[in-house]
Amino acid sequence: MCSEIQVTPNPLDFGSVKVYTTAIRTVTVSNTGVANLSITSVGYPSNYFYKIQDACGYKTLVPGASCSISIIFYSTKVATFTSSFVINSNDVNVTVNLTGKGY
Repeated sequence: MCSEIQVTPNPLDFGSVKVYTTAIRTVTVSNTGVANLSITSVGYPSNYFYKIQDACGYKTLVPGASCSISIIFYSTKVATFTSSFVINSNDVNVTVNLTGKGY
């Protein structure tokens, strides 16, 4: 019997965001396994991406349960921005890749 972490969407694409504005996106973390999933930590992204809501860190998800993490992207110039953060668990550690474009 094991837990199984699923993170969607991954990668998390913010699309094109007007300079000096923001966009918010949410990832959902689910336990698709048959045992409890322990999320031991949720890291922080960098480079214009910020974690604004974390209902997953230090949480145990029973089979079939889920939680969410919201990230905000702040565009400051015309460019493509990338970052990532890691979700650590008793299953596997998942890197969530982030991308957004300023226009």
